Amino acid sequence: MRRLTNTTAALICSALMALPAFAEEKPAAPPAPPPGPGGMGEMKHEQGMGMMRGMDQKPMDAMLRQMQEHQIKMHDLLHQIREAKDEKQRERLKEEQRNLMKDHMENMRGHGPMMQQHPPMQGMPPPGDKPSN
Repeated sequence: MRRLTNTTAALICSALMALPAFAEEKPAAPPAPPPGPGGMGEMKHEQGMGMMRGMDQKPMDAMLRQMQEHQIKMHDLLHQIREAKDEKQRERLKEEQRNLMKDHMENMRGHGPMMQQHPPMQGMPPPGDKPSN
């Protein structure tokens, strides 16, 4: 019985080692553009980032920094909500998170037509309205 088990194990191992030989060969990806002075591949002007296309570098950096700070705050609030033991504290943190999201949405509406073309989410009050609790 032991010999049968060893033979079966050896057969399975050899079959698994042979699998790459039967795999389809995929065409190689085109080479990546060489890194520019910023360390990332240079982007053509037409390839911009949606609403940031054509934006000067300083305002774009400021907007990206603001977006990053928002994401960090949201991440920290998420962890605080998960770690909260008291239900009232958890609800207070959730309310703080909702307010941060509302502020971010209102802020993004001021950044151009990209964000303004989307209708408000269903069930969301218009900007500036206080939710009724």
